Amino acid sequence: PDIHARVAKLHPPEESLSTYRLLTQLIPRDGLVWANLFARKLQLGRLDEEARQALDSALKLAPYEPLVQETLIGSASPRWLMLDPATKQKIIEMAVRALESKSHYRKSEIRQLLVNRGLMWPVCASPRVVDHAFCGRYRH
Repeated sequence: PDIHARVAKLHPPEESLSTYRLLTQLIPRDGLVWANLFARKLQLGRLDEEARQALDSALKLAPYEPLVQETLIGSASPRWLMLDPATKQKIIEMAVRALESKSHYRKSEIRQLLVNRGLMWPVCASPRVVDHAFCGRYRH
């Protein structure tokens, strides 16, 4: 994770795109690299094929990794209205998996991120939700 913080801190979003592209070639099995590429693309307002591929790769490589989940939620939420329905659905399904996971590692942080970013309502409205216990007042 240190490399991701350094890239974000040292490079403006446009420059970090090329850095993350290079990192996806050097360490293609790192879900967090793909999640950060997705995040930078959204930060620049570019939901294009490269961004969608980065999201898909992050979800495929690290479907249960909390840092990847937090990166995807954190980057998608400010741009929620620009996301297409398929991308929103992938983020929601990932959030449901995170909240229904038996692991408690960073679960409360992910829930709080969803609450703070206004995404608990769409998450709790998802037909994918099996256990509504985490929804609390967001239950439909």
